[in-house]
Amino acid sequence: MHQDGEIELDEEESTRLETTVESCFSIFENNHGGHEDFIAAWYQQACTALLCAMLSGSSTTTLTNLVQRAGRLTVSVFDAHYSNKSSALGEVRSKLNPEYVQAVEEMVWGGADDDPVWSKFFATGS
Repeated sequence: MHQDGEIELDEEESTRLETTVESCFSIFENNHGGHEDFIAAWYQQACTALLCAMLSGSSTTTLTNLVQRAGRLTVSVFDAHYSNKSSALGEVRSKLNPEYVQAVEEMVWGGADDDPVWSKFFATGS
């Protein structure tokens, strides 16, 4: 909301917010919680923020980019740390609500065909 001009912050607050967002991405990338459940939680929380903004009439421009980034990171963290664990895909599927993924895929990815999260965790053959 701040990046899209809906909330004014002074320079210090703006920097703090940007640092916090970047820290979240960095922490998830480097310390993904040690269990595949966190993969699902990470992306679903990003989807939830975007859906809340959309339903409230707030700008979704920056959030759409952040959800894309979160989605790509979701897949890369899964591939790097959990893809060899036989139960991991099922664990993510059991925690990540497919309706949330589908609710944002048009806005974020342009459709299911280009959605790496849907392709990784829910598409036929995944």
